Amino acid sequence: MILQIACPFCKLNVGTVVKADPVSRPGVQVQCTNCGARGPVYYTEIEAVDAWNRGMGGEGGKALKFAAVQLGFN
Repeated sequence: MILQIACPFCKLNVGTVVKADPVSRPGVQVQCTNCGARGPVYYTEIEAVDAWNRGMGGEGGKALKFAAVQLGFN
């Protein structure tokens, strides 16, 4: 799958799929390679990219908003 939307924080379309922290929650998520914002964690790459492409709505949006606060974006 291809990332269809830019990072909601830095507005650049430079995300990549990365492994999530295996200790807290195994899986994968999309991470912006520019600002470090991360999407929600899912078991498959397809689910992670789909959530990123859906943007700030739903559960994925909550995770993106949380990541933004952690990175200092308000």
